[in-house]
Amino acid sequence: CYIKNLMRKNKLLKTIFICTIVSLNISANSCAKSSLSETAAFNKIESLPEIQSFVNEVKKSGTNIKPTIRQEGVDTGDLFEYYIGESRPTHDVIWNRFAINKKTAEIFVFDVESGDYISLKEWRSKQK
Repeated sequence: CYIKNLMRKNKLLKTIFICTIVSLNISANSCAKSSLSETAAFNKIESLPEIQSFVNEVKKSGTNIKPTIRQEGVDTGDLFEYYIGESRPTHDVIWNRFAINKKTAEIFVFDVESGDYISLKEWRSKQK
């Protein structure tokens, strides 16, 4: 009877251990698959119609003015952050800041009124 109980506990522990390993592996794979690369994030930001329109307007405005899209320097955890503006011979002028979530690919825009990022959808509705 004691040996049967010990064997049942051993099987239970093995089952728990295997389930835990499988669960951890699935979680790790899910995270890896949903993580956005820096290049993919940049391409998503650069391809937004609002960014394309801004870039085209800057290009039309003069030969000494260049559109600038650059990733902000520090790693901010879940977001890639981007500076969008004009590069002039003597200084840069910011137009706006955009961010993209590394895991969900959701895009955010900096809102000057709130001092924080808001969703792209909310920002677009404020532009109308």
